[in-house]
This record gives sequence, structure tokens and C-alpha cells, in this order.
Amino acid sequence: MNRKEFEKYFISFVPELYSFAFAIIPDDLQAEQVVIDACMVATVQEKSLINNILLMKNNDDYSRKERMQKLRVRLYKYVYKVASKRFYQLEDGIKKTLGEDLSGKTRVLRLTTEERAILHLHKERILPIDNLATILDLDEESFCLKLNLARNKLLKFMEQENPKLASEQLV
Repeated sequence: MNRKEFEKYFISFVPELYSFAFAIIPDDLQAEQVVIDACMVATVQEKSLINNILLMKNNDDYSRKERMQKLRVRLYKYVYKVASKRFYQLEDGIKKTLGEDLSGKTRVLRLTTEERAILHLHKERILPIDNLATILDLDEESFCLKLNLARNKLLKFMEQENPKLASEQLV
């Protein structure tokens, strides 16, 4: 694979990474910066994996796809780690910007960063469940358990605000 093809592949899922970062830290500028930081970390930390991908011959397509999938999962993992840390640093400011009462659109901020990440990853279904669990350093069973807990917690918040809306979401 040549460098241009690799860059094209890398850039192709930046919108997914941004969407994931924004789910964790709901601020446009911060989400963009998280993706940039995570990509920079990945290029340093995963240098050998990237070089292996670039040096692979085209006839070894399966192995290349497997390694590129591995890189993609690791990128998501870096985004999650950077976004979580950044959110905790900026949490008070973000909540003030979005509204002190945390109602309506900001109800999701009542969830932990892990819960928001789990809900987003599962909703988007961009990767198999074992990879989703790997992004958050969980096993599949723990991921599924935390997914159900996060859904229930979000529904509880929705029911408190609008019981009719919450019941419609369950259908």
C-alpha cells in the first residue's frame, strides 16, 4: 500500500472519530482537537504497525485489512482516552455553557464518559462488538452489561423529564 492510499484510508474515518469524540465531549472545537491529538498519538505509538501496513504487498490483502482494522480500533481507543481526560478537565465549563440545569439536550451529560462512549459506539455499529469492547478496555460481557445499564440510566432521565417521550423511545 502506498502512502497516498494509506492517507486516504486514514482520512476516510476521521468523521467517525470526530462523531465519537463529540459524543464524549460535546464541544465542536474540543472534539476536533481530541481527534487531532489522538491521531498524533497514534502516529507515534503505532509507528511500527503503520510501517507494516505501508510495506505490505497488495497480494496480502487480508492481512493488510486486518492490520488496518487493528489501527482503526486503536485510534478509537486513543480518542476515548484523550476525550475522557479532556472532558474531566473542562466538565464544569461545558456544563455551564450547555446549561446549568442539565435538562433536555444536555441530559446525556448526566451519564459518565464511559456510558456516553458505549451508547455511541453501539448506536453507530461501526465495528464488531469485540472491537467495541476493546476500545474501552472491557470484555464483551462487561460491554453488554454496561450498555444495558447506560440505556436504562438514560431512559430514567428521559422519563423524569417527559414520561410520554421515554415510552415512545422504547417502542
